[in-house]
Amino acid sequence: MSVDRDENAEIIQPIVNEPAGDVAARQKQGAAAYFLRGQGIFNRGLSQPNVDANSRVFVSATELNPADNKPFLGGGRITVHNVVPHDDGSVTIRVEVDAPQELPIRASLFYFNGF
Repeated sequence: MSVDRDENAEIIQPIVNEPAGDVAARQKQGAAAYFLRGQGIFNRGLSQPNVDANSRVFVSATELNPADNKPFLGGGRITVHNVVPHDDGSVTIRVEVDAPQELPIRASLFYFNGF
């Protein structure tokens, strides 16, 4: 199974993109949420224009209840293995969904530029 970055894959746009802090800090840090589906080990490209290869990026993932799209602790195990920011304003994540079927998940991303 190949898990290399697929340059032709569609980049997933954020559903929620909320800068944190005051106006001066908006380009320094922010958060976004992305809705996706998956099973097994897979890569996804996430769009985040305020990110480059030097950004600190943190991603968590949770299963969503299909009835109301709210997070819940289902039977599947969801793990974020890798988070790779790129200079083109995208972030590649590698996620594992250990479940017998594809699950709806929300990936929550936080980024920080600086140190």
